[in-house]
Amino acid sequence: MIMVIRGSKFIHILVFYLIGLHCMEMALTGAVPCMDREQEALLKFKEGFKSASESFSSWTAEEDCCNWRGVGCDNATGHVTILDLHGRDPYNILQAHEVSPLLDLPYLRYLDLSLNDFQQIPIPELIGSLKYIEYLNLSNANFRGTIPSTLGNLSHLKSLDLSGNGFSLRAENLSWVYGLSPLKVLDLGGVDLSNAEDWLDAVNMLPSLVMLRLFCCKLPKLSQNLHHVNFTSLKFLDLSFNNFSSTIPNWLFDIGYSLVYLNLSRCQFQGVILDAFGNLASLISLDLSKNGLKGPIPLTLGLFQEQGELNKSSSLRELYLSSNGLNGSLA
Repeated sequence: MIMVIRGSKFIHILVFYLIGLHCMEMALTGAVPCMDREQEALLKFKEGFKSASESFSSWTAEEDCCNWRGVGCDNATGHVTILDLHGRDPYNILQAHEVSPLLDLPYLRYLDLSLNDFQQIPIPELIGSLKYIEYLNLSNANFRGTIPSTLGNLSHLKSLDLSGNGFSLRAENLSWVYGLSPLKVLDLGGVDLSNAEDWLDAVNMLPSLVMLRLFCCKLPKLSQNLHHVNFTSLKFLDLSFNNFSSTIPNWLFDIGYSLVYLNLSRCQFQGVILDAFGNLASLISLDLSKNGLKGPIPLTLGLFQEQGELNKSSSLRELYLSSNGLNGSLA
C-alpha cells in the first residue's frame, strides 16, 4: 500500500522533521544557537563597513551567527561573547564609520577591531556600556579625538590597547582608569597624554598590571618618588620616547622582582645610572639608550665575567646603553 500525504499535513510532518533534526544537532553539540536579536545586530554592524571582505564571507542571515568568522558564543546561552574583526590583510583594510549596533551585544567579553580604518571618528562612548568586556583592542584603527571616560565603566577589563592611532588620540587625564582594578595590560602608545599630569598616580592604582606601554605619549613629567608602589606585578614597562628631562626615578626599584623588560630609551634622562638596577633581579632586557646619562657603568649591570663568559648570576641578557656619556666596561 502506498500512503499519499497531501497538503498541510505534509508541511506539518516536514516541520516536525526539521525541528527534530535541529534538536538532535543541539543535543550532539550541546550548543544553543545564536540569539536572533544579536544576529540582527551583527548584520547591522556589518553594514557599517564600506568595503566587502573575506572577513564577512560567512556572515549570512541563513547561517547561525555563532558559526560566523570572528564570532564566538556562549554554548550554554547562545549570547555573542567574542567579536574578533582585527585586520588580517594590509592590502584590504576594512573601512567603517558606525559601531552603535554593538549596544545590542551586551554580553561581549572580547572585542578586537584593530588594524581597520574607522576614518578618524572618535572612540564611541557607547563602548563603555559593554559592562562584561574583558579584552578591548582598538589599536591601529584610525580613531581620533579624546578617549571617552566611559571606558572607566568597564570594571571587568583585563586588557586595553589603544595604541598606534596615528597620534590622533588624546586624554586630558587618566582618572578614568581608577576603577579598572583587574587591568593587566594597558597600552596607550602614541596617545597624547601631555595634559595628563595624574598619569603615574592613576596607573599606580592598578595592582594587577603586568604590562604598561606609554611610549611616545608626550608625558608631562615623571615624579621621582611614589609614596607607595602598588603595581608590583609589573613585568613589562615601556616609557620610551618621552621628554622627562630628569634623573631616573627611585620608585622603579620598588617594583620588586617582577620586572622583566624595561625600556627608558630617548627620554632625555640625566645624571648617573644607579647601582640599584642590580636589585631588579628578574630583569632580562634593559634599554637606556639615547639619553643624557653620564658616569661609570655600574658593576651591577655586568653581563660578562672574566674571559668573556656570560655572568650566570645575572638575569640580564639584553642591555642597550648607546648614545650616552658613559664610561667603564660590562665585564
